[in-house]
Amino acid sequence: MTDPRPRRRTVRLLAALVLAALAFGVAGCGQNVPVDPVPEKALAAGAQKEQAAQQAQTSGSAEASKLWTEAANYYTAVEKKFPGQSPGVQAAMKAARITDEQLKNTYGAWTALRPVVRQISQTALPEKDEAQKLLIALEDKQDKVNSASPFFVAMDVLVRIFGGNPAVSPV
Repeated sequence: MTDPRPRRRTVRLLAALVLAALAFGVAGCGQNVPVDPVPEKALAAGAQKEQAAQQAQTSGSAEASKLWTEAANYYTAVEKKFPGQSPGVQAAMKAARITDEQLKNTYGAWTALRPVVRQISQTALPEKDEAQKLLIALEDKQDKVNSASPFFVAMDVLVRIFGGNPAVSPV
């Protein structure tokens, strides 16, 4: 006779996943952040949110992290409202910088900025070079974090053992 406990755990896990999926489906994934239709006003509102977060951080308020998150989310909404345009790219870079520097989430900043840089890679936008440089800086910073991981070290050893041969290398 088999032990029913593993099956019960599986059923509970599946039930929890279904409930979570339903909750996200009902509530929606992400907030609906209102953004001014005038790009200059939208960016100015983002700057005000940044200023409020900076003031809260300077005063040592516990609200600082929440305000930085709100500012980053707002800039992300601005980027979504003006995709592939200068204001959208400026907002994406501001969101990436806040996410990296203030919220200490380099990977999240890189993940959010990468599709924006891909989208504008064939354009003549003045922000294109700055966005590409920021993306490379985020990649380098994340590589430094990853290289300290024991998993990275193990993977690096495997690559060296197999000589970086694409036929057998895990990278």
